[in-house]
Amino acid sequence: MRVTGDGRSEPTSLRVVTAIADATGKSPTAIEPLYSAVDPDALDELFGGGTSDRAPFGGTLTFTLEGCDVVVRADGTVDVTPVNPKDEAEVAE
Repeated sequence: MRVTGDGRSEPTSLRVVTAIADATGKSPTAIEPLYSAVDPDALDELFGGGTSDRAPFGGTLTFTLEGCDVVVRADGTVDVTPVNPKDEAEVAE
């Protein structure tokens, strides 16, 4: 699942939570808290936080949350890919 945006209309942290919820079919309030993987305030500072006037960070951030690989890019793109438990088992062997 890919979510795009400039990070100025809504905080990046909110877009990440929404994307994870959509990818997992859960309510945003039912998923694991974002802060268990990354500091939401730092995420907003680096990639744009709605009201932040700070220039966006020019890189990417990758982390795993709620069984999904999440990639946040400087252009505002958020990619969420559910991790297939079968693939993880094959890697462990």
